[in-house]
Amino acid sequence: MIFEEIFKHSMVGTLIFDQHGKVERCNLLAVRLFGYKNEQLVGRPIEALFQCVPKDLFSEDPKRCDTNSSFKLKAKKNCGELFLTDVRRTRLESDGDIRVVLYLKNINNEMQAEQKYKNTIQKLKTKIDERSKEFSDALIELNLSNENLLNEMEYRKEAEKQIRLSLARQRELNQLKSRFASMASHEFRTPLGGILTSASLIARYNEQEDERKRAKHVHIIKKSVKNLTNILNEFLSLDRLDQGIIKLHVSSFSLTLLIGDIIDSLHSFSENHPEIVMKHHNKNLIIYQDQEIVRNIILNLLSNAIKYSPKGKTIIFESYTVGERLFLKVEDQGIGVPLSNQKHLFERFYRAENVNTVQGTGLGLNIVKSYLDLIDGEIKFQSEENVGTTFTVDIPLKLEIKK
Repeated sequence: MIFEEIFKHSMVGTLIFDQHGKVERCNLLAVRLFGYKNEQLVGRPIEALFQCVPKDLFSEDPKRCDTNSSFKLKAKKNCGELFLTDVRRTRLESDGDIRVVLYLKNINNEMQAEQKYKNTIQKLKTKIDERSKEFSDALIELNLSNENLLNEMEYRKEAEKQIRLSLARQRELNQLKSRFASMASHEFRTPLGGILTSASLIARYNEQEDERKRAKHVHIIKKSVKNLTNILNEFLSLDRLDQGIIKLHVSSFSLTLLIGDIIDSLHSFSENHPEIVMKHHNKNLIIYQDQEIVRNIILNLLSNAIKYSPKGKTIIFESYTVGERLFLKVEDQGIGVPLSNQKHLFERFYRAENVNTVQGTGLGLNIVKSYLDLIDGEIKFQSEENVGTTFTVDIPLKLEIKK
């Protein structure tokens, strides 16, 4: 009697069919879903309740009745109205008789909500494309007034192309609506405002003695474009990781030379950043890894250390091996991460509460973690607010590609 009441009042619509495909039993929720009275639903063939019934629905093969399998069917109410259901199936056998049990869930509202969500995301992407076009027009006008900015203009056009491609491939709809809109509005507004302001001021400086002022604003534009490019590169990396289209390219290379190239690139785009002290336990170390992925991991960690470290502080980069594993350690004396924020540090779009006005997307560490998953690596950290943070990356010296 207890089990009968549980079946009757279950929050999942349930239909039990006999081996001829007719309803033998049903619970109250199934009756409400189809708009019948209980006695009207019993005895009805499955074809009267669903469109395009799978041929193997009543297969005698138990493997085809896996309870973990699910599929979608259009169901027909008593009034003729169609609604979409998520169906799970199981098979019962008693005294030689076979019955098929269908568990139903009306997902019409979920599908409508998902479509509304997609429409909202499309509107956001359209607005960003419009902003990008306005920015492109401003750069074209600036290029006509100063030929020295031609290379920067071409670089910016490519950056715009990359953001359109990145946004077109964006798949993470569940977080993009709430977090991407506010983050993009803030992070794009600051460099774009600086570029447009400097572009307007440069147009006013026509005299020879204004050269220093022009150079100052050209530097502002270059710095702002670099910030925008970093944001775009993070979106592109995120998109490629989400789509699973990153292919590993393994080769032998010198770790010391790679890190030297990274330090040079950081110097070329940063001014007055903290001193970086290198500690290589093996300066002639050759590793067999994906060089581009290792570069991106190190570059991201060093960039973060520079970004959140005050002037006059020191950053220590250390590399050493233990057995067949390579350890890379980045230690800074920066602002640190509040204890309450540390459990969220690798979440997408998450930024600690003490970053204040420091620009960032909250994607860098999430991307680093995803890259490490691709190359059999791990990352750990220790941090104390107003003291500093240490990240330790652990990767194999020789990456074995799984087939």
